[in-house]
Amino acid sequence: MELVKTYQELEPLPEPRFSNYYSHSGLLKSNYKSIVNNTFDNIKKPSVFSIKQRVKSTLFNNYCNISTTLKVSVFLVGLLIALV
Repeated sequence: MELVKTYQELEPLPEPRFSNYYSHSGLLKSNYKSIVNNTFDNIKKPSVFSIKQRVKSTLFNNYCNISTTLKVSVFLVGLLIALV
């Protein structure tokens, strides 16, 4: 028995192409989904629900801002006391 070595020049594999576009299709893929999306996008007059949601989000954002300001000020006071 003898060992035979052969060498071949092979072409490298092409680089994989990655798409920069990512689309989340979701679970619903039906006519119902397209109707809901179109209706939601085409709402012209503000409904009571949308006004309530806007007020809630504004209040929540203001609450978060106030909370963050208080936490930072307490931290700075504690840091000042620790350094003095």
